[in-house]
Amino acid sequence: MSIPIPQNRQLMKGMQAGATGKKSIAIAVVFAVIVGPLGLFYASVFGGVLMTALGIIVYLLSVTFTSPMILKFGGAAVYLLSIVWTVIAVKNANQGYHFQQHRWEIVFRRWLRILSVVMLLLVVGIFITLVIDSIPSIKALGISYLWGKVWDPVANIYGAYPFLIGTLLTSFMALIISIPFSYAIAIYLGEYNPKGWLSSLLKDTIDLIAAVPSVIYGFWGLSVLVPIIRTFEIKWHIAPYGIGVFTSSLILAIMIIPYGASLGITMIRMTPSPLKEGAYALGATRFEVIRKVIMPYTRSGLFAGILLSLGRALGETMAVTMVIGNTSAVAHTFKDLIFGPSNTMASVIANELLEADHTEYLSALIELGLVLFCVTVVINIIGKRIVSRFTND
Repeated sequence: MSIPIPQNRQLMKGMQAGATGKKSIAIAVVFAVIVGPLGLFYASVFGGVLMTALGIIVYLLSVTFTSPMILKFGGAAVYLLSIVWTVIAVKNANQGYHFQQHRWEIVFRRWLRILSVVMLLLVVGIFITLVIDSIPSIKALGISYLWGKVWDPVANIYGAYPFLIGTLLTSFMALIISIPFSYAIAIYLGEYNPKGWLSSLLKDTIDLIAAVPSVIYGFWGLSVLVPIIRTFEIKWHIAPYGIGVFTSSLILAIMIIPYGASLGITMIRMTPSPLKEGAYALGATRFEVIRKVIMPYTRSGLFAGILLSLGRALGETMAVTMVIGNTSAVAHTFKDLIFGPSNTMASVIANELLEADHTEYLSALIELGLVLFCVTVVINIIGKRIVSRFTND
């Protein structure tokens, strides 16, 4: 029984492509044996990038810890792993993954993997760098660094507790202040007035608020907001600092409103029309539709906007530094805790990094950045768990 001509041609092309792929991979095996991970670029772009990145990490670790053994055994492990990866590439070629009709799809998929791995390596690299540079402080201060209440570089005493409290307090106060405004803007522009010149004007204004540099907010807070806060503090018989935690929280609230509002607008506009029309057909008012249909449908997206806003508030530096007061003292009363001057982890690093004149001082500041990094990651993980639970419910 003869094979039809179209199938015969397709079979011949497949055999030729497979043979070409095997020949290419055979050359890649030789390259991998000779030059290690770099030869993998010929066979697998993703494999070559991954092995080269592992080799760079091994080299950096050996330099950091001044250990030739790390370079020796780590390099050998990467070298052997590169050969194993090449063998996997040979197996993929034998299974027909290098046919001409699939080549562009394979290249596209590999580049997506490369970009994903690069982002992962970037975050891991930042964390490793912070940990390595914090080692002198970790060895000298230990875990007591986290709850130490005194920060005195002159006496070589370092405690992160005042800055940890200041960071969390300003961020969560700003979040509480911003949520009503973010939700109100999102509901109005997403449901009540989704189109028209007023809607476009308000949307552009929100985008502009998000684009204003933080130093401008700091100047505005010093010239406008601080005198107003000081006036109220005098009336309330509070020490009239003007600057402090409450002032910085107001500045942060204004800065993070666009993040929650923009995502909220998008989510509300994505609510299916049949759901809303069905509720209207049953006699529901617009308020009831928003409360019983739109809000439950978009709650995961709205909470994700809150999470994005909180992340922005935790990492803000310049505007907070200009209006928070920059003091390391721990507040002893509720009024001083809310209205008194304080400090955040980001503002301490910005103020004192260039003044660090010895290793332990600099390492303590870098460890402060490590604590801020870990706090941000933990809060994001908790937030994502809550979003996942809302979504599943």
